Formats: sequence, C-alpha cells, structure tokens
Amino acid sequence: MELAHSFELKVDETSKKIASLKTRVDSSLIPAAKKAHIRAKISVLKAIKFAVEMAEVTSSDRKGFYISHVDVGLDAAVLKVLEHKEYQTE
Repeated sequence: MELAHSFELKVDETSKKIASLKTRVDSSLIPAAKKAHIRAKISVLKAIKFAVEMAEVTSSDRKGFYISHVDVGLDAAVLKVLEHKEYQTE
C-alpha cells in the first residue's frame, strides 16, 4: 500500500509538471513543427497518466482488467487515416 501511495504522489507531481510544461511550450517562441512535436509528447504523457489512474481505480475495485480508448493527439489522427486506408483496400 505504501508503494501505491508513493506512485500516486509521483503521478500527481508529474501531472503538475506536465501542465506547467504545456503552458511554457505554448507561450515560447519556437518553430511550429517542434512545438507540435513537443505537444504530441505531452499528449502521450497525459494518456499515460489517465491509464495509470484507471488502473488504480480498477485494482481498488478488485477488477481483473479495464478497457479504455484514449485519443493521443496526432497519433489518433494517424490511426484514423490508417483505418480509412484499410477500409479502402478491402
């Protein structure tokens, strides 16, 4: 239980850092392509945070698994394009 609490504190701390980082990236003067790349990485971190939180809820409810669909910024758009191409080839 102590380990779980430790992880929870780290997730909360990381969440604050992610929010701060996103604000700094949005207000910085860097090339748009680099900014988009950094935002995509931040989206992945948010998705991981969500997955960890859901895993904690699932384990506290004594469920064996949890299924969730998480959109991760540009990656979700790429998946949609790939799915569309798969439908066209069938």
